[in-house]
Amino acid sequence: MKNERRKGRRSSASLKLLAKYANAWDLYLSVAIGVGVAIAADFDDDLRKSSHLLDVSAALGVAVLGIVIATISILTVFLTEDYGILLRNQYDDVGEVFVPYQLIAVASCATTAVSVLGLFVWAAAPSWAKAVLLGVSLGFASWSTLGAFSLVRITAGHARLKMRLPEVQEAYRRERARRAI
Repeated sequence: MKNERRKGRRSSASLKLLAKYANAWDLYLSVAIGVGVAIAADFDDDLRKSSHLLDVSAALGVAVLGIVIATISILTVFLTEDYGILLRNQYDDVGEVFVPYQLIAVASCATTAVSVLGLFVWAAAPSWAKAVLLGVSLGFASWSTLGAFSLVRITAGHARLKMRLPEVQEAYRRERARRAI
């Protein structure tokens, strides 16, 4: 019974968290870019013939994944027991800290996967499929790029919070000493 309640709370929290990120400005902008590119490519032969944009998107997806790995490595260095206490005060679930990193990692992998798939089928694809491949690829690429900037900002925020840790520890020690008297 206890595990079922815990799972229910976790899934409810997961849905709230997903809704939070599904309503993010960078996702909306990326969808608009992807749709705009697909529509433009459907009407413009030169753009539709630009398979090199898929090369660029594939490379960008790999580069952003490297940024995600680097920023999450920095974050894991911060994760000490004391820092975990600070995070628990800010987040309902400490695992929530990793969600933006996971989302951008998935977006960057999707960028690369769609781009590479597009490169393989490009010669045989009808013009509408080329437009869709360009739109989806560049939409994921823009979300990955915007997300990488957000991850750098988020990681810097964790660094600022981590730098406050000695201050918080000292305040805790003073409070314990005051209560002991």
